[in-house]
Amino acid sequence: MTESKYSKTLTVLSFLRQDGGVTIGELMQALECSRSTVERIFQNLEACHYKLKKEWCPDDDHRILRWSLTKEGLLAQPGAAHLYSFSLEERLALERAYRSDGDPALKDALAKVLALQDALPRTSSLEVDALVSRDLRASSVGPKQRIDPEMLQTLTAAIVDRKLILLSYRGDKVRSVQPHGIVHSRFHYLVCRGEDGGIRTLRLDLITSLRGTDEMFEEPEDWSLERWAQESFGIYHSDDVINVTLEFDAQVADRAERLVFHPTQYQQRLPDGALLVKLRCKGHRELLHEILHPDWLGHVKVLAPPVLVQELGEFLRITQKKHGLS
Repeated sequence: MTESKYSKTLTVLSFLRQDGGVTIGELMQALECSRSTVERIFQNLEACHYKLKKEWCPDDDHRILRWSLTKEGLLAQPGAAHLYSFSLEERLALERAYRSDGDPALKDALAKVLALQDALPRTSSLEVDALVSRDLRASSVGPKQRIDPEMLQTLTAAIVDRKLILLSYRGDKVRSVQPHGIVHSRFHYLVCRGEDGGIRTLRLDLITSLRGTDEMFEEPEDWSLERWAQESFGIYHSDDVINVTLEFDAQVADRAERLVFHPTQYQQRLPDGALLVKLRCKGHRELLHEILHPDWLGHVKVLAPPVLVQELGEFLRITQKKHGLS
Protein backbone atom coordinates (compact mmCIF):
# COMPACT_ATOMS: atom_id res chain seq x y z
CA MET A 1 0.00 0.00 0.00
CA THR A 2 1.39 3.39 -0.96
CA GLU A 3 2.02 6.26 1.45
CA SER A 4 -0.97 8.12 -0.06
CA LYS A 5 -3.30 5.18 0.58
CA TYR A 6 -2.05 4.81 4.16
CA SER A 7 -2.69 8.48 4.78
CA LYS A 8 -6.22 8.27 3.37
CA THR A 9 -7.01 5.11 5.33
CA LEU A 10 -5.80 6.64 8.58
CA THR A 11 -7.80 9.80 7.90
CA VAL A 12 -10.94 7.70 7.37
CA LEU A 13 -10.27 5.88 10.65
CA SER A 14 -9.99 9.17 12.53
CA PHE A 15 -13.39 10.27 11.19
CA LEU A 16 -15.02 6.89 11.90
CA ARG A 17 -13.84 7.06 15.53
CA GLN A 18 -15.38 10.47 16.24
CA ASP A 19 -18.76 10.84 17.94
CA GLY A 20 -21.63 10.70 15.49
CA GLY A 21 -19.60 9.07 12.74
CA VAL A 22 -19.20 10.51 9.26
CA THR A 23 -20.97 10.47 5.89
CA ILE A 24 -19.40 9.28 2.66
CA GLY A 25 -19.88 12.78 1.29
CA GLU A 26 -17.89 14.27 4.16
CA LEU A 27 -15.08 11.77 3.56
CA MET A 28 -15.08 12.53 -0.18
CA GLN A 29 -14.69 16.22 0.64
CA ALA A 30 -12.00 15.66 3.27
CA LEU A 31 -9.95 13.34 1.05
CA GLU A 32 -10.77 15.08 -2.21
CA CYS A 33 -11.55 11.73 -3.79
CA SER A 34 -14.41 9.82 -5.40
CA ARG A 35 -17.13 7.77 -3.73
CA SER A 36 -15.61 4.57 -5.10
CA THR A 37 -12.30 5.40 -3.38
CA VAL A 38 -14.04 5.78 -0.02
CA GLU A 39 -15.90 2.51 -0.56
CA ARG A 40 -12.63 0.73 -1.38
CA ILE A 41 -11.12 2.04 1.87
CA PHE A 42 -14.15 0.71 3.75
CA GLN A 43 -13.59 -2.70 2.13
CA ASN A 44 -9.90 -2.67 3.09
CA LEU A 45 -10.77 -1.83 6.69
CA GLU A 46 -13.32 -4.64 6.88
CA ALA A 47 -10.73 -7.03 5.45
CA CYS A 48 -8.50 -5.99 8.38
CA HIS A 49 -11.28 -6.95 10.84
CA TYR A 50 -12.56 -3.47 11.51
CA LYS A 51 -16.33 -3.53 11.99
CA LEU A 52 -18.22 -0.61 10.50
CA LYS A 53 -21.75 0.47 11.35
CA LYS A 54 -24.08 2.60 9.25
CA GLU A 55 -27.26 4.22 10.52
CA TRP A 56 -29.62 7.04 9.69
CA CYS A 57 -28.96 10.22 11.56
CA PRO A 58 -32.16 10.82 13.66
CA ASP A 59 -32.00 14.61 13.24
CA ASP A 60 -31.42 14.48 9.49
CA ASP A 61 -34.49 15.13 7.34
CA HIS A 62 -32.62 13.95 4.23
CA ARG A 63 -32.04 10.47 5.65
CA ILE A 64 -28.28 10.41 5.06
CA LEU A 65 -26.34 7.41 6.30
CA ARG A 66 -23.57 8.04 8.78
CA TRP A 67 -20.77 5.54 9.24
CA SER A 68 -18.91 4.80 12.47
CA LEU A 69 -16.55 2.23 13.95
CA THR A 70 -17.92 -0.41 16.31
CA LYS A 71 -14.90 -2.69 16.53
CA GLU A 72 -11.19 -1.94 16.19
CA GLY A 73 -9.27 -4.09 13.76
CA LEU A 74 -6.05 -6.02 14.00
CA LEU A 75 -3.93 -2.89 14.13
CA ALA A 76 -5.42 -2.06 17.53
CA GLN A 77 -4.69 -5.49 19.01
CA PRO A 78 -1.46 -5.78 21.02
CA GLY A 79 1.12 -7.97 19.35
CA ALA A 80 -0.56 -7.76 15.94
CA ALA A 81 2.09 -5.57 14.30
CA HIS A 82 3.68 -8.58 12.58
CA LEU A 83 0.55 -8.88 10.46
CA TYR A 84 1.43 -5.62 8.72
CA SER A 85 4.70 -5.67 6.82
CA PHE A 86 5.75 -2.08 6.22
CA SER A 87 8.67 -1.52 3.91
CA LEU A 88 11.32 0.86 5.26
CA GLU A 89 10.19 3.49 2.75
CA GLU A 90 6.56 3.21 3.93
CA ARG A 91 7.56 3.24 7.61
CA LEU A 92 9.65 6.40 7.19
CA ALA A 93 6.83 8.02 5.22
CA LEU A 94 4.47 7.45 8.15
CA GLU A 95 6.98 8.91 10.59
CA ARG A 96 7.49 11.97 8.38
CA ALA A 97 3.72 12.44 8.23
CA TYR A 98 3.51 12.14 12.02
CA ARG A 99 6.23 14.78 12.54
CA SER A 100 4.59 17.24 10.14
CA ASP A 101 2.05 19.82 11.25
CA GLY A 102 -1.32 18.38 10.38
CA ASP A 103 -4.71 17.27 11.58
CA PRO A 104 -4.48 16.25 15.28
CA ALA A 105 -6.83 13.31 14.68
CA LEU A 106 -4.58 12.03 11.91
CA LYS A 107 -1.50 12.40 14.14
CA ASP A 108 -3.30 10.40 16.81
CA ALA A 109 -4.10 7.64 14.33
CA LEU A 110 -0.51 7.61 13.08
CA ALA A 111 0.81 7.40 16.63
CA LYS A 112 -1.33 4.33 17.28
CA VAL A 113 -0.07 2.60 14.15
CA LEU A 114 3.58 3.44 14.82
CA ALA A 115 3.33 2.42 18.47
CA LEU A 116 2.64 -1.15 17.37
CA GLN A 117 5.72 -1.37 15.18
CA ASP A 118 9.06 -2.77 16.26
CA ALA A 119 11.92 -0.30 16.62
CA LEU A 120 13.86 0.19 13.40
CA PRO A 121 17.38 -1.29 13.43
CA ARG A 122 20.22 1.22 13.57
CA THR A 123 23.06 -0.94 12.33
CA SER A 124 22.00 -2.30 8.96
CA SER A 125 24.36 -0.94 6.33
CA LEU A 126 21.61 -1.13 3.72
CA GLU A 127 19.42 1.22 5.78
CA VAL A 128 21.96 3.79 6.95
CA ASP A 129 20.87 6.52 4.54
CA ALA A 130 17.21 6.08 5.42
CA LEU A 131 17.96 6.09 9.15
CA VAL A 132 20.06 9.22 8.78
CA SER A 133 17.04 10.93 7.24
CA ARG A 134 14.75 9.52 9.93
CA ASP A 135 16.90 10.61 12.86
CA LEU A 136 17.83 13.96 11.30
CA ARG A 137 21.53 13.26 11.72
CA ALA A 138 24.29 14.43 9.40
CA SER A 139 26.63 11.58 8.53
CA SER A 140 27.87 12.25 5.01
CA VAL A 141 31.29 13.75 4.44
CA GLY A 142 32.69 15.83 1.60
CA PRO A 143 31.03 18.76 -0.20
CA LYS A 144 27.66 19.73 1.28
CA GLN A 145 24.70 21.05 -0.65
CA ARG A 146 23.08 24.21 0.68
CA ILE A 147 19.31 23.70 0.82
CA ASP A 148 16.81 26.39 1.81
CA PRO A 149 14.99 25.07 4.95
CA GLU A 150 11.69 26.61 3.82
CA MET A 151 12.01 24.89 0.45
CA LEU A 152 12.68 21.56 2.12
CA GLN A 153 9.68 22.03 4.41
CA THR A 154 7.43 22.85 1.44
CA LEU A 155 8.69 19.83 -0.49
CA THR A 156 8.26 17.48 2.47
CA ALA A 157 4.67 18.59 3.04
CA ALA A 158 3.84 18.26 -0.67
CA ILE A 159 5.37 14.76 -0.89
CA VAL A 160 3.56 13.54 2.22
CA ASP A 161 0.21 15.08 1.24
CA ARG A 162 0.52 14.23 -2.48
CA LYS A 163 -0.03 17.83 -3.61
CA LEU A 164 1.19 19.53 -6.77
CA ILE A 165 3.92 22.16 -6.53
CA LEU A 166 4.87 25.05 -8.79
CA LEU A 167 8.58 25.51 -9.36
CA SER A 168 11.17 27.10 -11.58
CA TYR A 169 14.38 25.19 -12.34
CA ARG A 170 17.60 27.00 -13.29
CA GLY A 171 15.55 30.19 -13.71
CA ASP A 172 13.32 28.61 -16.36
CA LYS A 173 9.58 29.21 -16.58
CA VAL A 174 7.36 28.10 -13.68
CA ARG A 175 5.87 24.66 -14.15
CA SER A 176 3.58 22.32 -12.24
CA VAL A 177 5.02 18.97 -11.10
CA GLN A 178 3.99 16.02 -8.96
CA PRO A 179 6.62 15.49 -6.22
CA HIS A 180 7.28 11.80 -5.50
CA GLY A 181 10.29 11.91 -3.20
CA ILE A 182 13.86 13.04 -2.57
CA VAL A 183 16.91 10.92 -3.36
CA HIS A 184 20.56 11.75 -2.88
CA SER A 185 24.06 10.74 -3.83
CA ARG A 186 26.52 13.63 -3.99
CA PHE A 187 23.57 16.04 -4.15
CA HIS A 188 19.91 15.90 -3.17
CA TYR A 189 17.41 15.58 -5.99
CA LEU A 190 13.65 15.94 -6.21
CA VAL A 191 12.07 13.08 -8.14
CA CYS A 192 8.94 14.42 -9.78
CA ARG A 193 6.54 13.87 -12.66
CA GLY A 194 6.10 16.69 -15.15
CA GLU A 195 3.02 17.78 -17.05
CA ASP A 196 4.04 15.45 -19.90
CA GLY A 197 3.98 12.46 -17.54
CA GLY A 198 7.74 11.96 -17.63
CA ILE A 199 9.87 11.46 -14.51
CA ARG A 200 12.53 14.12 -13.85
CA THR A 201 15.27 14.55 -11.26
CA LEU A 202 15.91 18.14 -10.17
CA ARG A 203 18.84 19.20 -7.98
CA LEU A 204 17.40 21.02 -4.97
CA ASP A 205 20.00 23.80 -5.04
CA LEU A 206 19.10 24.58 -8.67
CA ILE A 207 15.39 25.09 -7.94
CA THR A 208 15.09 28.88 -8.12
CA SER A 209 11.48 29.23 -6.94
CA LEU A 210 9.01 26.91 -5.27
CA ARG A 211 5.40 27.22 -4.13
CA GLY A 212 2.98 24.66 -2.77
CA THR A 213 -0.62 24.25 -3.93
CA ASP A 214 -3.78 22.65 -2.55
CA GLU A 215 -4.33 20.53 -5.67
CA MET A 216 -3.88 16.81 -4.97
CA PHE A 217 -2.66 14.12 -7.37
CA GLU A 218 -2.73 10.32 -7.46
CA GLU A 219 0.53 8.43 -7.76
CA PRO A 220 0.24 5.63 -10.37
CA GLU A 221 -0.24 2.28 -8.64
CA ASP A 222 2.23 0.58 -11.00
CA TRP A 223 5.06 2.99 -10.10
CA SER A 224 7.13 3.30 -6.95
CA LEU A 225 10.08 5.51 -6.02
CA GLU A 226 12.01 2.55 -4.63
CA ARG A 227 11.68 0.51 -7.83
CA TRP A 228 12.51 3.53 -9.99
CA ALA A 229 15.64 4.26 -7.95
CA GLN A 230 16.90 0.69 -8.38
CA GLU A 231 16.71 0.83 -12.18
CA SER A 232 19.67 3.16 -12.61
CA PHE A 233 23.23 3.15 -11.36
CA GLY A 234 22.85 6.28 -9.29
CA ILE A 235 20.59 9.28 -9.79
CA TYR A 236 20.64 9.72 -13.55
CA HIS A 237 18.22 7.64 -15.61
CA SER A 238 18.00 6.79 -19.28
CA ASP A 239 15.36 5.18 -21.46
CA ASP A 240 17.79 2.50 -22.65
CA VAL A 241 18.83 -0.54 -20.61
CA ILE A 242 22.53 -1.41 -20.82
CA ASN A 243 24.26 -4.64 -19.83
CA VAL A 244 27.48 -3.87 -17.95
CA THR A 245 30.34 -6.27 -17.31
CA LEU A 246 33.21 -5.25 -15.02
CA GLU A 247 36.31 -7.25 -14.12
CA PHE A 248 38.05 -6.53 -10.80
CA ASP A 249 41.53 -8.04 -10.65
CA ALA A 250 42.63 -10.44 -7.91
CA GLN A 251 44.21 -7.66 -5.84
CA VAL A 252 40.84 -6.02 -5.10
CA ALA A 253 38.44 -8.91 -5.82
CA ASP A 254 37.82 -9.78 -2.16
CA ARG A 255 36.95 -6.17 -1.37
CA ALA A 256 34.68 -5.79 -4.41
CA GLU A 257 32.92 -9.07 -3.67
CA ARG A 258 31.65 -7.68 -0.36
CA LEU A 259 29.87 -4.77 -2.08
CA VAL A 260 26.46 -4.61 -3.72
CA PHE A 261 27.03 -2.31 -6.68
CA HIS A 262 23.48 -2.73 -8.02
CA PRO A 263 20.36 -4.80 -7.15
CA THR A 264 20.60 -6.69 -10.47
CA GLN A 265 24.24 -7.67 -10.15
CA TYR A 266 25.65 -11.16 -10.73
CA GLN A 267 29.13 -12.04 -9.44
CA GLN A 268 31.51 -14.75 -10.62
CA ARG A 269 35.05 -15.60 -9.51
CA LEU A 270 37.49 -16.37 -12.33
CA PRO A 271 40.29 -18.98 -12.18
CA ASP A 272 42.95 -16.27 -11.78
CA GLY A 273 41.16 -14.85 -8.71
CA ALA A 274 39.58 -11.91 -10.50
CA LEU A 275 35.91 -11.04 -9.95
CA LEU A 276 33.40 -10.62 -12.75
CA VAL A 277 30.45 -8.34 -11.98
CA LYS A 278 27.50 -8.13 -14.38
CA LEU A 279 24.51 -5.79 -13.99
CA ARG A 280 21.69 -4.16 -15.93
CA CYS A 281 20.74 -0.53 -15.48
CA LYS A 282 19.09 2.50 -17.05
CA GLY A 283 21.57 5.31 -16.87
CA HIS A 284 25.23 4.85 -16.05
CA ARG A 285 26.85 8.28 -15.69
CA GLU A 286 27.74 7.67 -12.06
CA LEU A 287 29.17 4.27 -12.93
CA LEU A 288 32.09 6.16 -14.50
CA HIS A 289 32.76 7.78 -11.11
CA GLU A 290 32.73 4.36 -9.43
CA ILE A 291 35.19 2.90 -11.94
CA LEU A 292 37.58 5.79 -11.21
CA HIS A 293 37.22 5.53 -7.43
CA PRO A 294 40.61 5.26 -5.64
CA ASP A 295 39.62 1.81 -4.34
CA TRP A 296 39.49 0.42 -7.87
CA LEU A 297 41.70 2.73 -9.90
CA GLY A 298 43.97 0.59 -12.05
CA HIS A 299 42.29 -2.61 -10.84
CA VAL A 300 38.98 -2.65 -12.73
CA LYS A 301 38.33 -3.07 -16.44
CA VAL A 302 35.12 -2.41 -18.39
CA LEU A 303 34.44 -5.42 -20.63
CA ALA A 304 31.01 -4.29 -21.87
CA PRO A 305 29.27 -2.40 -23.32
CA PRO A 306 31.55 -0.63 -25.84
CA VAL A 307 29.67 2.66 -25.36
CA LEU A 308 30.71 2.71 -21.70
CA VAL A 309 34.35 2.20 -22.67
CA GLN A 310 34.05 5.09 -25.15
CA GLU A 311 32.49 7.38 -22.53
CA LEU A 312 35.21 6.48 -20.05
CA GLY A 313 37.86 7.40 -22.65
CA GLU A 314 36.16 10.73 -23.36
CA PHE A 315 35.91 11.44 -19.63
CA LEU A 316 39.65 10.89 -19.25
CA ARG A 317 40.53 12.95 -22.35
CA ILE A 318 38.55 15.94 -21.09
CA THR A 319 40.20 15.68 -17.66
CA GLN A 320 43.69 15.46 -19.17
CA LYS A 321 43.08 18.40 -21.49
CA LYS A 322 41.83 20.56 -18.61
CA HIS A 323 45.06 19.91 -16.73
CA GLY A 324 47.35 20.24 -19.74
CA LEU A 325 48.27 16.56 -19.65
CA SER A 326 47.12 15.60 -23.16
